[in-house]
Amino acid sequence: MTLQRHRPFEIVAVEELPDYPADLIDAPPAADFFIKFFHIRWLNSRLHLTASQQVQGMALNLFMISRSQNPMGSLPNDETVIARLLRVTQDEWRSAAAQPIGPLHGWRQYRAGEQIVLGHAVVIDGCQDAIHRREARDASNEEKRAAQRLKRLSETMQAIGCDKILYTDPVLVQRIDEWLLSNHNGQRRRPQFDALIRRALDHAVRLGWIERKGRAP
Repeated sequence: MTLQRHRPFEIVAVEELPDYPADLIDAPPAADFFIKFFHIRWLNSRLHLTASQQVQGMALNLFMISRSQNPMGSLPNDETVIARLLRVTQDEWRSAAAQPIGPLHGWRQYRAGEQIVLGHAVVIDGCQDAIHRREARDASNEEKRAAQRLKRLSETMQAIGCDKILYTDPVLVQRIDEWLLSNHNGQRRRPQFDALIRRALDHAVRLGWIERKGRAP
């Protein structure tokens, strides 16, 4: 099976096209709320140094437009649609695309599931970096939330009369927190929350998490 001729690209068998990165397909929009732009790389690129201002403007806009597409960082494999995304006429697009260095310089075809899309190596790298940075932020925020939750739980255990050996035991506090996460979906507000902690402590005693040297209320 071969593709119909897409003017900036050669006819290529679909089976020979590379797969678009899976982590950019159906990527959450929140993963890409700003774009990190390497301006020195752009200013020294062949596109910037040799293309017309018209082409440069279109190319930059396509970089930005692609970030909101699915897959993230891709463009449709259809020049009519691309022209509409740029809000230019077909004649304006054909004029720019006919130049030696056109707006799609550096773009190539990829398979993305059942569809064919256009992708650019630099744009793909930027999108993956954005997703990885978002995942790192999410992980860091979750660790901070967990630390604060364990700290408040330890303080609450102290307040309801647990021995110090219990509320300062990080393993026990974490086990009780995990039990609470599985058995309580609401906010941890006192005094209503105190009774639930006592239930968790009873559970801990039954499972042998609490030894005789520590007293639970």
